[in-house]
Formats: sequence, C-alpha cells, structure tokens
Amino acid sequence: MRRICKAAVLVVLAGSYSLPAFSSIAAWQFAGTTYDVQWNDNNVEVNLTRDNTVNESIIKAECRSALTLPVRAKTEREIIAAGVITQPRWQNWPFADVSVEIDNLRYSNVTATSATCKGDISISNMEKDLERTAFLYAQFFAETSDWDSLRAVAPKLLKLPEFSNDTAGLITVMLAEIKPEQSRSYYQEYVASNNISRNETKSLLARWLWRSGYLHESLRMVEKCQSDECQYIYENVSIQLLETEANSVDDLGAYLN
Repeated sequence: MRRICKAAVLVVLAGSYSLPAFSSIAAWQFAGTTYDVQWNDNNVEVNLTRDNTVNESIIKAECRSALTLPVRAKTEREIIAAGVITQPRWQNWPFADVSVEIDNLRYSNVTATSATCKGDISISNMEKDLERTAFLYAQFFAETSDWDSLRAVAPKLLKLPEFSNDTAGLITVMLAEIKPEQSRSYYQEYVASNNISRNETKSLLARWLWRSGYLHESLRMVEKCQSDECQYIYENVSIQLLETEANSVDDLGAYLN
C-alpha cells in the first residue's frame, strides 16, 4: 500500500504505515513485566512474563494491549523523525496513543505469571495516531514543567481543532509558571469560554485556578471530570469555599454585636 502525502501540520514520512513485512523481534519491559514480541507483516505474537501473579483476566488484558507495542513504537519514532519531539520519554517502553483493530485474537499458555497471545493488527488512522501522541507528549511536558519542549510542540497542536483548546489550557499552565502576569489574561481570552475535553488538562487548570484563588472557576473546571485528581480537587475546593463563606458570615455577624 502506498500512502499519498498531503499538506499536514504533523509532517510524516512517505510510505505505508503497516508493520514491516519482514519478521521482526523486540523485547520491552515495564513495571516488572517483560514482553517478547515478534511480528511478520501485520501478524503479532506476544510472550509475556510477570514478576508477580495476577488473575487470568488481567494477564490476558496485558497481553492483548502488548500486541500494539510495535505500532506504538513506530508512532513514537515517526514523531521524533518529524521533529515534533527530540527524544522518547522512556528508552524501553513506547509512549504513544494509537487506535488499532485486533482480529483473530488467540491466547495460549496462560498462567498467573505468563501468557502468549497472537492477533492481526490493523491501523485505523495514522494521522490521528501521530496527533494524539504529540498531544500526549505535550501533556507530559506540562505535567513535568518541561516548558522548552512544550513551547516546541504547542504551535503544531494549536493548528489542530481537536487539540487546540486543550493545548491552550496547557499553555496557560506554563505561563502561570514562567510569566504569571500573563496567565490570567491568556486564560480568559483563549481558554475560559472554550471546551476543555481532556481530564488531565482540566485537573492541571483547576489546580492552577485553585492556587490562584479562583475557587468557583476551579470547581466549574472539574465538575464534569471523573478522574481521581479531579475528584480530589473538587472535594478540597468545595471545603475551602464552605469555610470561606462561613468566615464571611461570621465577619458580617460581628457588626451586629
């Protein structure tokens, strides 16, 4: 299959995005689990071994997810080659957000610490995988205060409608650290009236609003966010608001004594 290149914000290499047509073997490790992966064309096989025991449903889910490792690794290499990022987050684990279809999924030799699975991998949308992975990195840069890297990737993401609002939210968090006098005006102009869709961006913005004393805005930012971090912020800001309102009532009552 030959891909016809077109103008795009994230420049990618010409050619097919399918897995290599020759047999390849790689090993990845993460959180005490080793994944030995081999693939030929779009057929992938994973042999998984864990340090700790888990039940069958968990180890099957881990094995199934690992079938996407070659695609995730390729996606990460593509955005590095395109100059979107300069180096991977981890050396032995691909940090990428991809959407694939897995057909003919089979499991064998499943135990409490190991499993083998096979499947045929189809990539749904290469451009979207690259864009989602670029934003995943932008989010990581914001969470780790890597502002130089965020500044490098943000202009590309601001041109993508799916990610522009959340990217503006991440820029607000950056400005709060490096140019705090500009963060509020930037937020009001580019973020406050727009829809922030991702929980991680909401929690970063809500925490900044909380620290800045904008408690009602912080609550609104996380009221429809279901992540643990958002729930933590919501509960604590709610308590602080109640305490603030109670103190205000006490101050008013003092004039009557």
